[in-house]
Amino acid sequence: MSFTKTSQKFCQWVDSRANHVYGLGFSNESDLTRFMEKFIEVKDATRQALKQNEHRSSSVDARQTPRSEGDWSIHSGGLDPLIHSQLKQENAHLKLALAQR
Repeated sequence: MSFTKTSQKFCQWVDSRANHVYGLGFSNESDLTRFMEKFIEVKDATRQALKQNEHRSSSVDARQTPRSEGDWSIHSGGLDPLIHSQLKQENAHLKLALAQR
């Protein structure tokens, strides 16, 4: 996913796998900045979790497709339960923030 701050009060991100563009408008720049920081934090945490998960698995099935750097979707079955729980909590916080807008 790529994230872009398009103006002082608006941002958008692109999910190229789903072929969707999402956008949010905020009442002030500080709210946008807080959202942007949290978005990047969650994105980085997800990438880190996927990298750790890939390093843990020592055998690779020939039928599996390796993940690219841009592919950071969550498949809950392979994540550490603590990381999965943290990601679910962050997702809930983001959904709540979006619902309040």
